[in-house]
Amino acid sequence: MCQSGGTDARCDAPATYAYYYMPAVDQSQVNSLTGPTDLSEAFQSYDPTNPPLAATIATTTTDNGTTIPYIIRVETGYLDRDRYSIAMLWQPGKRWSPWAPQPQWDHKLVVRMARAAAPTTPPAPRQAPSTAPRFPAAWG
Repeated sequence: MCQSGGTDARCDAPATYAYYYMPAVDQSQVNSLTGPTDLSEAFQSYDPTNPPLAATIATTTTDNGTTIPYIIRVETGYLDRDRYSIAMLWQPGKRWSPWAPQPQWDHKLVVRMARAAAPTTPPAPRQAPSTAPRFPAAWG
C-alpha cells in the first residue's frame, strides 16, 4: 500500500515544489528575532508566476560571497517508500543543472533525520504542513 500519488511498486512519486521568501524589513526588526523558530516563521509563500515586488524581498549573502534575493525552493517527493524534502536558496528564472548549478550553491548539505528514522510500510502519513518551513538560521 502506497501513499496517495505513488506511481509504482516502490511508491515513488513525482516531486512537488513550494517556494518561500524572506520579506525585506529594517534591521531593527531583524535584530528582534531570537532564534531559528522566529526566522522560519518570517518566511512567506512565494509564487514564481506572480512574484512580489523585488524591493519587498530581502537579500542574503552566502558564505561563498554570492548575494541573491532570499528565496527558498522546497522539493518534496517519495523515493522507495521514503519521503524526502530538499530546501535550497533559489533564483527563479535562472537555470540549474547538476553540472551547472546556480552560483549560490556552495556544495554543502545539512542532513537532518528524525528520531528513530526507519522505513515504514506503507509510508508514514505526511504531517499537515505548517504555515512556514523550518530552515537553519545560519542560511545566508
